[in-house]
Amino acid sequence: MQELFVTLRRMFAVDLDLAVIDSIVRRFATDAVVQVDVPIILAATSRVLRSNISLWDALIVEAALVAGATRLLTEDLQHGQVIDGRLRIENPFLSGI
Repeated sequence: MQELFVTLRRMFAVDLDLAVIDSIVRRFATDAVVQVDVPIILAATSRVLRSNISLWDALIVEAALVAGATRLLTEDLQHGQVIDGRLRIENPFLSGI
């Protein structure tokens, strides 16, 4: 959720009031939160070696997989890519989400 807040503030600083950004972030507060632990970190470092993505992105991917997510909204990975046959990457700024 912190990345969402930072991205919205960076991309829409002129157009969105901070209270609106806060409201958007709070909509996601009811979703499950996955605690990053040692197994997730190790899975992420393995993914970095296999996929050549940043550790930060790999941690997000691994947490999403652990949560059972089927969609990951991010502008940092390839839009439309499917990871491990079950996690679809969607850039919300391209797909109109």
